Amino acid sequence: MLGTLAGGAMGGRPRVGLLVAGLAGWLAAGMAVLGLVHSTPAVVATVLAMGFAIGFQGVFGLSWIQRNIPGEVLSRVISVDMVLGYAAAPLSLIVCGALARTGTLALFGAVAGVLALTGLAVLGSRAVREMR
Repeated sequence: MLGTLAGGAMGGRPRVGLLVAGLAGWLAAGMAVLGLVHSTPAVVATVLAMGFAIGFQGVFGLSWIQRNIPGEVLSRVISVDMVLGYAAAPLSLIVCGALARTGTLALFGAVAGVLALTGLAVLGSRAVREMR
């Protein structure tokens, strides 16, 4: 919630593509930390920092969609986005459950790897990097 409030209070329009890349990198680092540390305070601090970043970026991601998708299809685009998000969540839990059987390092390492690759892919696309 604090990240959302901070994002809403920020003036201007940052580059959404760079925020997405930064968020993916931040979450990748957080997942790596979660796989390596065994201290409850460190885990709580990491999860709070990750949640702050998700909330902060979410403000700009949603407003980008609302500004750039034509009004006549906006509700359909948002509904498809939400349905895919809700459909992916249970599937990702199944995959994560299978990975967790091999150990938490494998689970968090795999997720960190996917997030790092996502951030690099975003940075590799000029069109995405320059989205405002």
